[in-house]
Amino acid sequence: MSEYQIIRFCAPTLAGLKTASLFCCDAPDEAELLGQLRHWNTSLAPKGLRMLPLRIWNGRALIYLYRPKALARDLACEDAACLLNGSGYDGTEPSGCLRCLMDRLQCQKDGFPHEIGLFLGYPPEDVRGFIENETRNYKFTGYWKVYGDEERSRALFDKFDYVALGHLHSPQKVGRDTLRYCGTPLKYSFSEASQHKSVTFVELGEKGSVTIAAEPLVPRHDLRELRGSYMELTDRRNYEGTALDDYLHITLTDEQDIPEALARLRVIYPNLMQLDYDNRRTQTRQELDAPAKAEQKTPLEHFADFYQLQNNQPLTHEQAAFCQQLIENIWKEEDA
Repeated sequence: MSEYQIIRFCAPTLAGLKTASLFCCDAPDEAELLGQLRHWNTSLAPKGLRMLPLRIWNGRALIYLYRPKALARDLACEDAACLLNGSGYDGTEPSGCLRCLMDRLQCQKDGFPHEIGLFLGYPPEDVRGFIENETRNYKFTGYWKVYGDEERSRALFDKFDYVALGHLHSPQKVGRDTLRYCGTPLKYSFSEASQHKSVTFVELGEKGSVTIAAEPLVPRHDLRELRGSYMELTDRRNYEGTALDDYLHITLTDEQDIPEALARLRVIYPNLMQLDYDNRRTQTRQELDAPAKAEQKTPLEHFADFYQLQNNQPLTHEQAAFCQQLIENIWKEEDA
């Protein structure tokens, strides 16, 4: 565990903007890790901070940096106390609650118990909404999913100059330029073939001064899709001068299957990874399968399919969240 990790993952808590922060680190030697924590706590305690391991498992540790006074205040809130009681906690005394949380984490190796949001300073109404709605029906999403006081949450989020979000593969902002997914550096499936990958550079100046720049990442071998007849794709005039060693998904439009098409195409395109056909035969098969598949899809999935068909690109995370909320509002009006 390094000073860099503490600063990188716990800066909002160190600055007094949050009650607590969590991060994972390597812990091949448990005794050495505990010694490091004792050393850090000697320096952190006079500043109103404390650090402890919530879980050590398989050579990894989940480290919790928190402000004891702020945690006591958060857990003593009536709504938080009610949630803790409903989750099996005995009282709201911080040390006892943390012991209970550690026990629950030891039993739940994969993921986190939902009430952990209370230990990170999330508003109790948002934690309750997250649990009761099973992660759906939120008003908007920022650093967490908001179900309660939207204005208060936005005001809290605005205290942070920049937030780097993870998981989504496509680079995009969420609501404002300084709340961003940087995306992945490479294309990981052909569904990302049309995406433009980049690396995001963020320069933080004085409070509130943020400069963001994106530099494109051009791989040695791109991930691309080609479409056409066998004769078109094997015509030297069409492929000469192109990057033949890119990773390719080829769709043939020939009405008849081409014998040994995969092997023959790989003579020209050595990194051909996927081959399929789009013709009257495959379209008829898709039409026959469509009714059964349609019944299994949610309204949002239907709209996402239509959007991609019209725009040749998938919905962004922000667009999907807006559509889901709109669908749920319509359902509520119909039920009223």
